[in-house]
Amino acid sequence: MGRCHFNPVVDDWDKWLDDYEKRHSTNGEKILNNIYDRDTINKYFKSTSKHNFPITKESIKSVSDIIIDDLNQEQNKKINLYRRKLLEDMQQYDTGIEGAYSIPLSGSDDAVFVLGEYGKTKIMDLDEMYYAVHNHPDNGALTSNDILNFLGFEKMICIEAQTNGGANTTVIIKTFHSDPDQYREYIVSRLKEFEKKYPNIDVERDFEIINSFFLEIIKDADKYYKSIIK
Repeated sequence: MGRCHFNPVVDDWDKWLDDYEKRHSTNGEKILNNIYDRDTINKYFKSTSKHNFPITKESIKSVSDIIIDDLNQEQNKKINLYRRKLLEDMQQYDTGIEGAYSIPLSGSDDAVFVLGEYGKTKIMDLDEMYYAVHNHPDNGALTSNDILNFLGFEKMICIEAQTNGGANTTVIIKTFHSDPDQYREYIVSRLKEFEKKYPNIDVERDFEIINSFFLEIIKDADKYYKSIIK
């Protein structure tokens, strides 16, 4: 079971969001409009791949709870319910297709499901604080594209890539002290270094190299955010 501290303890979600937005001058539109070379990023954005795995009954059984300590019991219960439901729902689609749930963290509203494409995620951006979970058919980690979009959606408090295999997942969580500008600049810098080191990178052939790179930038997220890798 993965555990992560989410600071600060949130008693009033609206106040938390107001304070967060006041603290950070960068808004979502600015983040999304200033992403380094979309073509370069998309080159590492895993599409239909020979590495894709089907979702099985064993996959769903392998999904263990993630308990984010400073979310309350009902929020954690709701998140874990939809993490499993996502894989159950995606079983009906061809292997390689991604889907996503946006899970509201306040009130009793149901999560919103959006079906993506082969290797491409579509996530509904909500008007309230929410947790976003999507599946990765290749069992890979969150990609740089996932993370940069996460930085641009101010009310997306957490983003998770749940693998089709069920046993592995990666999560990044915003806190009051998160710094989207610095983390975005860090990712862009790392992407440029990666591109220089691997000018002829191939998504199919070099999957493990690319996935290891994504895991590194997620681990380094702890300098700016909170992360879970399991």
